[in-house]
Amino acid sequence: MDYENLSAALGWYATTSGNAEQGLRLASSLPLFWFICGLYREGLHWLDLLLAASDPEPTAERAGALWGAGLLSS
Repeated sequence: MDYENLSAALGWYATTSGNAEQGLRLASSLPLFWFICGLYREGLHWLDLLLAASDPEPTAERAGALWGAGLLSS
């Protein structure tokens, strides 16, 4: 149940104008969760989607998301 809510929240952030930065903040805290659970594709999907939708300026959240994408793609 909670996982479905998490996916719904990430989807909302990714598709609602002006909310990609908050979604990126949430997604950048989840790479180890996705890695431990073996949800590599799921994690990469959300990270890629939110990185593409967010401002390309360097931020801590963006760095965390890029690190997580690297972890999940290895």
